[in-house]
Amino acid sequence: MSTLNVSNPVEPFLRSDRMPHIWCPGCGIGTTVNCFARALIESKIDLQSLALVSGIGCTGRVAGYVKLDSFHTTHGRAIPFATGLKLANPKLSVCRVLRRWRSLRDRGKSLDPRSPAKHRPEGHLRQ
Repeated sequence: MSTLNVSNPVEPFLRSDRMPHIWCPGCGIGTTVNCFARALIESKIDLQSLALVSGIGCTGRVAGYVKLDSFHTTHGRAIPFATGLKLANPKLSVCRVLRRWRSLRDRGKSLDPRSPAKHRPEGHLRQ
């Protein structure tokens, strides 16, 4: 009888010593990490020039599970931190892990010129 040796293609991107992960079944973060790792494979990006920035909560834990230079920042500071990394080293590719849909929803309101003024900081895309 032969032994079946199956390897997951995203395994080289994960810190397997930290498995199993903490995420709840069905929450989608594990699927997102899987898709992110597969995108890294397809893009053939130089992993030595890539940094991953995450914030707080469950999504913030992504930085601890991937084998990349990663930064787990404090609440509300992931975007400024990622921006600072890019400004300090323009050749660096910087990815920011978003905290579910709320980050897009809340930040999107401030960028959409059609949204009510209460959602737009002064000077953001005013027409």
